[in-house]
Amino acid sequence: MAVDERMSVFELTTVHQADDGCDSTCVSWKIGFLFIILVGALFGGLAPLLFTGKGVRTRTISQALLLCSGGVLLAISIVHMMEDAIENLLPFQEAYWSDYPFAFTMLMIGFLLDHGIESIGGYYFGKFLEKRTMGHKGGEDEEHMEGSALDHEKLEEGLAGSELSLGDEKTEKKNQEVYFAIAASAGYFGLSVHSVLAGLTLGLGDWQTALSMFVAIISHKIFAAFAVASNLLKAKPARWIYFTVITCFACTTPVAIGIGMGIAGIVGDIAKGTLLALAAGMLLYVGTVHTLEHAMKDQTLLTPIWAYLSYLSGAALMVCVIAIVTFTIGGG
Repeated sequence: MAVDERMSVFELTTVHQADDGCDSTCVSWKIGFLFIILVGALFGGLAPLLFTGKGVRTRTISQALLLCSGGVLLAISIVHMMEDAIENLLPFQEAYWSDYPFAFTMLMIGFLLDHGIESIGGYYFGKFLEKRTMGHKGGEDEEHMEGSALDHEKLEEGLAGSELSLGDEKTEKKNQEVYFAIAASAGYFGLSVHSVLAGLTLGLGDWQTALSMFVAIISHKIFAAFAVASNLLKAKPARWIYFTVITCFACTTPVAIGIGMGIAGIVGDIAKGTLLALAAGMLLYVGTVHTLEHAMKDQTLLTPIWAYLSYLSGAALMVCVIAIVTFTIGGG
């Protein structure tokens, strides 16, 4: 939409708010999406309790579905979300920002924000883990030094070797539990940030945005909850801690959707467009760097061609969904 006269930001915002594309039926669907996402996330979070110790076939299917969800996020972030973000921000870009590509700048910021949370957060969590590991080893060394006289006698009897080995196994087991607890915490924080942004985007968006975001969220939220829960289980937490963490993680997106629906009539197109572009950048990171890095760690499950086809199928499926919605519902 070209802007010939310099209208105020308030006037531009008011014009675009008049047609937000979300009637009572759309609102009802959003409420339905909210509960479906909640149930899906709870299922993903509780699934590790059911699939613990399953064989290679289960893990192979899980990896293929994870790659498929990554393709979905790639398509939804670029093909749909950025198109909507540009549409919302274009009038302001032409009138006030001298055609500066503000939407793509927000896309880059969203991508880098998610990358920073994962890489920098992972680095400092790794440092913390290293200190904890050294602390455990130091404690074990002190215990061995204090009991050196007794150990010498037991070694002569052939007993100390097994006890020392048992002590090393306990230390290693404890270190692994610390590692998985930290990994679960890092994953929880990073995934929660973009879950909130995605939920706000769904709550604020029109029907097409809400439908596309629902497909993107539900396709990835289940696997995200599964990943967080798997690492958390390996840390051997108390059951009440496990269920509390999973419930809180499952509620992040639905709560954000509710907030977005509540403020949909208040915020203007600048806020909507900026939020869409930021969320697109974060989903683009999750759908590319994050998904591919984690899915390709174990290349014994899927050959490169099957891994690529799994990823491609997700992207192709989402493009087809967007095309169908655009030429049927959107076109009407």
